[in-house]
Amino acid sequence: MANLLAAEFHRIRRDPVSWLLAAAALISGLVFGFSGRYDDVFVFPLFIVQAVFISLSLGREYNDGTLRNKIIAGKTKTAIFLSKLLVSLAASLVLTVLFLLPFIPLSRRALSGIPGEALFWMTLEFFLLNLAWAALFTLISSLISAKGVAGILNLILIFALIASSYELARMLRQPAELDWENSASVPLSQEELDQVKAGTFQKPFFQEFDENGEVSYYTYSVTEGTIPNPNYIQQPWNGLLRGLHAALPSGPVNDLLGCLGRGYHNTWEEADAPPVESYPPYSLAGLLLLSVLGLVTFRKKEIR
Repeated sequence: MANLLAAEFHRIRRDPVSWLLAAAALISGLVFGFSGRYDDVFVFPLFIVQAVFISLSLGREYNDGTLRNKIIAGKTKTAIFLSKLLVSLAASLVLTVLFLLPFIPLSRRALSGIPGEALFWMTLEFFLLNLAWAALFTLISSLISAKGVAGILNLILIFALIASSYELARMLRQPAELDWENSASVPLSQEELDQVKAGTFQKPFFQEFDENGEVSYYTYSVTEGTIPNPNYIQQPWNGLLRGLHAALPSGPVNDLLGCLGRGYHNTWEEADAPPVESYPPYSLAGLLLLSVLGLVTFRKKEIR
């Protein structure tokens, strides 16, 4: 497999498209840093660059018959897929570093407001979720021979998964109980009527006239409490959906950017700090699952 890796890296270094995509990642980080806005729309280009790179890399080898020639030469499908996966992961790391190089100095104000331990977990998670994206793109591109189709599908997956993560986050933010308030009209007592006439009654009140023109005075009686939220997701589904949201490569993006916003406003407190240290295990599990799934399916695919 060492020869396969060496050939892959040599081809990438000589490919002008690789350098153009690297420049795109660098420019994306530059724009993100200059914007001063911690919105996930500025991170999407990094995912798109990875999708294009991986789709073109694998699709080109399908089109020119390189994959078939490798198998004829005695290379196993396992070695071929693992070499492609490792190259994709390495490219993801390089692109992520290029994205962060201009972003970090331009966002030092926000970063300086984040505790060191939280910053470590956020950085680790950002790299892991990009690796998970790379594993997903490799899985799709290894199964679809047409590079154009694979590229389009990978781009669709980016937006589909991000939309799914938005919906999951909305569902998981539902509180277990909702505030409830009931207002009823109560006739004023004689003492309260005297206060109304004297102009000293402090509560809001209203008048009603009957059919004879008689006036009656009423005030409001407000009862407050809580009621169960019908949209709240009960256990064990709540825990399962939270794990899914954290494992998706699109899930933690908004939370990480929200952490940057908190740093900018310097509102980090131990009681309400986001649990950023809980994300990396889920992203790592997602990365491993996608990698194994890609290997298993590629070994079953017929290479023509």
